[in-house]
Amino acid sequence: MGTFFTADQHFGHKNILRYCNRPWDNINDHDLALVDLHNSCVKPDDLVYYLGDFALCAQGYIQGALQRLNGRKVLIRGNHDKPIKGHLTQYFEEIYDYKKIVVEGQHIVLFHYPIANWHMKHYGAWHLHGHSHGNFPSSVPQQMVDVGVDMWDYKPVSFEQLKAHFDKETNK
Repeated sequence: MGTFFTADQHFGHKNILRYCNRPWDNINDHDLALVDLHNSCVKPDDLVYYLGDFALCAQGYIQGALQRLNGRKVLIRGNHDKPIKGHLTQYFEEIYDYKKIVVEGQHIVLFHYPIANWHMKHYGAWHLHGHSHGNFPSSVPQQMVDVGVDMWDYKPVSFEQLKAHFDKETNK
């Protein structure tokens, strides 16, 4: 079972194509492509942490996206996740605003927004976030990264990819 992280899919949010210069002509093509890209790396038993802004659309549309995506799902709420309520919560094993986890001994803080300080930062804990769509200043601490789809070829990023990323940053 793998562990993946992602953010800022913005399913159903037509304006995201223009805001982030995403390479699709319409939101339907965008959403179908994001599902295909997601499923190309995430298997049904993998665990996926969604760090906010999953969708901005009607609940029925959100449900369709959730049903097609591989993996067990945990949501860290973002500013556009208000429609994920009621029966839609059944698609997520857990829902949080902020979450601390440990994967293979690595402490990780999950939050939709980039933050300057986080629990156990001085002990090597990572901070994974979304929200900034790659526009957060490049002088951020080495232990923090934007896991939004705009930064990772529109796919979720695996724990192994993040470990390689942070190892490379540490050895600069």
